[in-house]
Amino acid sequence: MVVRETSQMVWSNDSRLFSHMAIPSASYDMCNAERALPHEWVMGHGWEEEHWGGNLPTADWIDDISLVNPVLLYRMDVHMVLLNSVAMELAGIDESMHVPEGGKIVLGEGGKATGILVDNAIPLATSHIPNLSLAEKREALQTAVEYILKKGVTTVCDMGSIGEPEEVWEALEQVYMPAANNGALPIRVFAMVPLSTWPRLAQLVQAQGRAHPDGHLHWGGLKAFADGSLGSRTALMKEPYCDDPHTSGIRLTPYAELAGLVQQADAAALQIAIHAIGDQANDDVLAMYQTAMANNSKVATPRRHRVEHAQHLSGADAVAAFSQQQTVAVVNPLHLLSDMHIMTDRLGVERSGADRAFAYAAMLKAGVALAFASDWPVVPIDPLLGIYVSVHRRSPDMPPSQAWHMGGAVTPEQAMLAHTRGAAFACGLEEDIGSLRQGMQADFAVLDGDMLRVLQEGGNRIPAIKATYSSGLQAQRITAAAVHMSKHRAVCATCGSQYLTESPPGRCIICDEERQYVGLSGQQWTQAADLLKKHKNTWTDVEPGVFAIGVEPKFGIGQRCYMVRTEQGNILFDIVGVLDDTTKQKIKNLGGLHAIYFSHPHYYGNMADWAAAFDCKVYLPIADRQWITEPGDYIEYWSGGELKTKGDSTVIRVGGHFPGSCVLHWPQGSCGKGSLFTGDTIQVVPDRSWVSFMYSYPNLIPLPAHEVARIRTLMEPWKFDKLHGAFASIASDGSATVQRSAKRYIGFLDGTEKRQYF
Repeated sequence: MVVRETSQMVWSNDSRLFSHMAIPSASYDMCNAERALPHEWVMGHGWEEEHWGGNLPTADWIDDISLVNPVLLYRMDVHMVLLNSVAMELAGIDESMHVPEGGKIVLGEGGKATGILVDNAIPLATSHIPNLSLAEKREALQTAVEYILKKGVTTVCDMGSIGEPEEVWEALEQVYMPAANNGALPIRVFAMVPLSTWPRLAQLVQAQGRAHPDGHLHWGGLKAFADGSLGSRTALMKEPYCDDPHTSGIRLTPYAELAGLVQQADAAALQIAIHAIGDQANDDVLAMYQTAMANNSKVATPRRHRVEHAQHLSGADAVAAFSQQQTVAVVNPLHLLSDMHIMTDRLGVERSGADRAFAYAAMLKAGVALAFASDWPVVPIDPLLGIYVSVHRRSPDMPPSQAWHMGGAVTPEQAMLAHTRGAAFACGLEEDIGSLRQGMQADFAVLDGDMLRVLQEGGNRIPAIKATYSSGLQAQRITAAAVHMSKHRAVCATCGSQYLTESPPGRCIICDEERQYVGLSGQQWTQAADLLKKHKNTWTDVEPGVFAIGVEPKFGIGQRCYMVRTEQGNILFDIVGVLDDTTKQKIKNLGGLHAIYFSHPHYYGNMADWAAAFDCKVYLPIADRQWITEPGDYIEYWSGGELKTKGDSTVIRVGGHFPGSCVLHWPQGSCGKGSLFTGDTIQVVPDRSWVSFMYSYPNLIPLPAHEVARIRTLMEPWKFDKLHGAFASIASDGSATVQRSAKRYIGFLDGTEKRQYF
């Protein structure tokens, strides 16, 4: 949708999405250390030594987080990490290790490594961390998109700067592009790749242009680093740091190497964005751009090179160079909040002044193209707060007397333009986004107050985001539509798992595993649209308030799921791989669905379709997150042993079949005697008088006796009369059936059940 007329709504653009999903996904942090498997990496982000007096932490500070797990915690600027002793030992980090140029292993008393790695030394540890799977990266993207939209942001720049170059390209080609192909990218993304890979990007641009046809994914930019950060004292300065005269910062990429890459990429008419925070780094990058453009003067295509941060400048000549070269300064107002309390100590009074540090007013006065960005997750992704800080040089909760050099402040109008039209210009997208006028894309946010008035009056309450629109669609609808994106998705015909791509993946992660199977004829695939042509849902009234929903003819595993009608709303336990229009309408007539719960991953199937159809959440145990084939914002993870539903029902994590295998206990079932829904976490056998417990049913792999004993003990307090499994039900005495079945099962394994076998 494009804008047909102007409105009073505020559009917001952030020119930076921090790459590349390894940190934003935050599968692990200090709070999750107890959940991590033994020897699994525990990761976190956000520490800053100034919060406790300025001393850098050491490994022994965090050794008690885990005695068996390696721990890696990024400093808030991501230019330092802290390792625990386990991680140091695993990575072989010590004082004798060779350190790459542009990096540092911090040494302490006695010349021993402290656990702190700086900049180019960080990969010495991160190279030992297993990569996220594609499914985890795609899930991370959906999670990030949901969060970004809530912040009123509709366009981001993924700087492609974390991880090895091949990882960054994988994110572009196997995460972003499939999402764009399937209409599952509601925000607009300008994805950058490492400068060192410019020939590969040049080939992509030549073959496919600079954007995906749907207009939500763009490429053509290259990212590199000239230096580090002020907080880590690795920003490259002309003069030494005042609080550490032994250093002037770090050059992360050798000058000759970086200049050569700039020359080559500029000749290929590709946009370059180089991280430069220190005044020496900024002067270096400006000189490289000037030389490259002079040498490549015959290249007609405008490149619109960028300097990321441009935080500390050497003076008026540097400001003039930005303007004369038409280099875009992509700056980060929120960094002022994190650096203002250390800036004078680090740099002294002169270098911290308004014309040299965060010199936004001087840049605009000189005609520099200025774009505001967040630098998330180093600082929050919060454009409205960034706009406020650029105008008032302080946060809303600080008194005006604490503002940082108001001579560098910009006007409210200039600030809003820098975070909208200026940011769009930095990405080369100003003809489509960045302003609300006829013919532009309808990307905007709706606020609950007048932001311009807050900026003019200096109030301390920034308006909240009420809604975010992309291409004219509200965010809540976008995410549901994105999950429900296409009827042509690949579906595994053996188990019913549905994937986010039209073409079948190389393998079905559910079937290609010892609890399931791939048939003799090999992996078979179909498409979601074809299923509705051949199959339909069946409904069976199994007890008052409970319907069993199945599929005929049989598809996939052939299970049935259960809709339970509670006073607090309808809930669904498991799903089936077909959802026809009749079932959709019937469930809506019965009041819709409040939530969906699962027994185990074999039945995850097309859960995204069910969630989108009824606008409800799917609740999954985090222990089984690796088996998700359709990640998205419709999923809520839970941990622990039990999950209370909105009503009186309880989801009980039993384990056994899968670590996260669950059952659902409904105390109002069976006329108040209780009902238990088990999928095949606890399997009803054909005679319907017993149940069984297996690690793999199709492959006949039993559970150990001690696991069945654990399940038996776990289920003993729960009373229920009926037991509904994936394929059959037990009509009465369900609790006792589970107990005696477990006893018999254990007896056959340990030999106490006496039978004649030979």
